Amino acid sequence: MNKIEEMFDLDKVKVQIKNCPEGEVIILCGHWSINGPKYQDDDQDPEAEYWDFQEFEDKLETTLMVSDYDDLIADPHGIYNS
Repeated sequence: MNKIEEMFDLDKVKVQIKNCPEGEVIILCGHWSINGPKYQDDDQDPEAEYWDFQEFEDKLETTLMVSDYDDLIADPHGIYNS
């Protein structure tokens, strides 16, 4: 189960991304380091969080990143890539 995806209503997030004004980003989760999903299962793959992040990004069809302020951000217009 994707622990990151569990934190969000995927349909609502997709609508927000679709309607994101040009030149803006969407903060999905403030203080991601505090609110991020917990991966504490000893049997879990140590890269599970990375793969969950990539899978969630693919499902949203947008770039995700964690800002300098530890916010999880959707960047549908590539602002941080320019």
